[in-house]
Amino acid sequence: MKMKVWELHSTQKRSSLAGRLVVLFVVLIIGSVNLRAQPSGYLFYKTVTINGTEVQGTHTDFPVLIRVTDSDLSAYARNDGFDIVFTSNFNETNILDFQLESYNSGTGELIAWVKIPSLPDAGTTIYMWYGNGSITSNQSTTNTWSNQFRTVYHLGNDFSDSTPNNNNGTDSGTNSVTGKIGNASNFDGNADYIAINDSYNSNSESETTVSAWIKTAQAGNQIIASFDRNEYWRLEVNGNGGGDGEIGWDLLTSGGQIDFGSSTRIDDDTWRYVTGVYN
Repeated sequence: MKMKVWELHSTQKRSSLAGRLVVLFVVLIIGSVNLRAQPSGYLFYKTVTINGTEVQGTHTDFPVLIRVTDSDLSAYARNDGFDIVFTSNFNETNILDFQLESYNSGTGELIAWVKIPSLPDAGTTIYMWYGNGSITSNQSTTNTWSNQFRTVYHLGNDFSDSTPNNNNGTDSGTNSVTGKIGNASNFDGNADYIAINDSYNSNSESETTVSAWIKTAQAGNQIIASFDRNEYWRLEVNGNGGGDGEIGWDLLTSGGQIDFGSSTRIDDDTWRYVTGVYN
């Protein structure tokens, strides 16, 4: 079973993680390279247009996926991509919070998450800057995921929490494979798992959202992510709420047991985006 869990907004203390989530509903339009430096020290920029037809509602401080393969980045950015940054306006010197997930200098492939201060349903334009030889360190920040995200994992060979909460994972037996976006963690369906730090307070948390991109050809029970205590939740394939090859979202609350199931099978060995919500 190959899974990727990317984002976990969770009310939890103890979890087993098997996968990764990605929210991908923007269209990126990359402009041409320009020999101009703003903010200070940068020689090149490109416009990144988020298509309003792909945005539903208005969002504040929303991390948007920027994924592009560009020969200009390969030619003019640092080999480690540390000089790639983003601003909300052309004449803006303040750098937007972002996370550089990966950069391949040979191909110019960039995967980054940029926190957009205001993302209206009409769309917006931001600016990507690169070509600054004075930059020597990664300018990513955990503040990219500070807006109600409890844990965010990109997986592959990286089990650290991308949020400021430091809920880092501990891998047990998985291996890195190509995922929906970037790398994923592959679970053998036997004893592989990723354990994360306790981070749930049932007395103060009343809402839970668990999301993941997963890929499986198996119809039987497969845990995507779970929290098990006196109160619990579990997002899984099959389970109490789902039938063979369907998604189950099972919860035990102070009000009793609640089980939900999808109406669509996902055991077709293609990437599927799944989400469980409790409020």
